[in-house]
Amino acid sequence: MPFTPFHAGPGLLAKAVSPRLVSLKLFVVTQIAIDIEPLVRMIGGDAILHGWTHGWLGSLVVASAVGLAYQRLWEKLPIPMLLATVLLGAWSHVVLDAWTHPDMLAIWEAIPGTRTIPQTSLQGTHYLCTVLGGFGAVIVAARVALNRWPARERVQLRRFWGSMLESAPWRR
Repeated sequence: MPFTPFHAGPGLLAKAVSPRLVSLKLFVVTQIAIDIEPLVRMIGGDAILHGWTHGWLGSLVVASAVGLAYQRLWEKLPIPMLLATVLLGAWSHVVLDAWTHPDMLAIWEAIPGTRTIPQTSLQGTHYLCTVLGGFGAVIVAARVALNRWPARERVQLRRFWGSMLESAPWRR
């Protein structure tokens, strides 16, 4: 299913482990952009949903374009953070979808000396992503509580959660 929130789980873990090297916002936008092609193919009734944007090079092209647009339109990121997030976002998407979708097998067969990776269910991949995201959330909470989180991002987290709590249904 395009635009699944589960792809954000590995991104949250990566952000938790290396907050100065990964932008979670750019990671999520990259995931969405890569999944535009399957959405268009679903609407068109194609049998194969995962095409060029779900290959090693195609995903990197899409993620790079998203990274450049992100730099111009939203937020200027340091170059190492931009590059790490684009690579991680693009290639984690390819790997996660390859575990789940049979039309992605050609990606692995194109690499000399590799075997096809074992397929798992959609639920299995969602479970893995949820667990990774859960670990990431625990690490972020612990790092914030111990003041081991970058100050700028700590302020952003407090603003985000403060606004979420202010608009919570039980506060009305």
